[in-house]
Amino acid sequence: MTLSDARFRTRFFLAGLVLLTLLGTLGFCWLEGWSLGNALYFTIVTITTVGYGDVYPVTAAGRTLAVVIIILGVGAFLGLIANVTELVMAGREQRGRRQKLNMVIGVFFGELGSRLLATLARCDAGAGVIGVALHVADNWTEREWKQAAAQLQSHSGEVVLPPAELEALKTLLAGERGFLAALFTNPALLEHERFTDLLSAVFHLEDELAHRTNLALLPASDQAHLNGDALRVYRLLVAQWLDHLRYIKDQYPYLFSLALRTNPFDPAASPIVSPAAGQPSRL
Repeated sequence: MTLSDARFRTRFFLAGLVLLTLLGTLGFCWLEGWSLGNALYFTIVTITTVGYGDVYPVTAAGRTLAVVIIILGVGAFLGLIANVTELVMAGREQRGRRQKLNMVIGVFFGELGSRLLATLARCDAGAGVIGVALHVADNWTEREWKQAAAQLQSHSGEVVLPPAELEALKTLLAGERGFLAALFTNPALLEHERFTDLLSAVFHLEDELAHRTNLALLPASDQAHLNGDALRVYRLLVAQWLDHLRYIKDQYPYLFSLALRTNPFDPAASPIVSPAAGQPSRL
C-alpha cells in the first residue's frame, strides 16, 4: 500500500467512526432516554470493546442498535488502528527513500552536476540576471527560497555553446557516461520524475555530442539544435540544484557550506574558507 492509499483509508475509517459515534449517541438518547453523556459513554465503550456493563440498553430497539454498533464500530475502530499503524510505517519508509534519493542527487552534483552547471551557466546570456536571484545565502528563509524558485521559473534562458565549449562539454559527458548509466539503475529514482527527466536530458545531450566528430564545422542549424538540447539540460539542472541546496541547508550544513562557496552564479565564489562577508559560517 502506498502512503496516499494509507492516508485515504485512514480518513475513511476515521470519518466512519465519527459518524457512527454520533449516530449511536443520538440513537441511545432517543431510544433509551439517556443523557447525552451516558449515550456517548456507552457508544465509545462499545466501539472500543471495553464494555464495562455499568450502562446498558434495556429496550429491544436499543439492543438492536448496540448490536449494529458492535458490528460496524469494532470493525471501523480496528481498521483505523491498523491503517494508522500502516500510515506511520509507510511515512517512515518514504522518508528513508527520500533520504537515499537526496544522497544520490548529492553524489550526482559532486561528480558531474556542479561542473556541468558551471559550464552551461557561462554560456547563458541571461545568467547575470538570474544569478542575482540565485546568490543563495546561509540565512535564507522560506520566503527567499520561494522567491528564487519563482524567478527561476520565469527565466527563459538562452544557452549558446561555441565550438570550444562544445568540445569541453563532449569530453566531460563522455568521461561520465558510465556514472550516468549507473544512476539509472538506482530504484530510488522511480519516485523522482524530475531528476529522472534531468538524467535523460543529460544522456541525450551526451549521445548527440558523441555522434559528431568535428564540432567546429557544424552548420548553424545543427549548432542551434545542440544549443536547444543544452538549454533543456540547463533548465532542469538549475531547478534541481536549487532544490538540492534547499534540502542540504538543514540536513547537511557542511555540504551546504561548500555548495555556497562554489556557487556557479556567484562570480566572487571561492572554495577557500575566509572571514569575508557573505561566507557561510557553518562548516
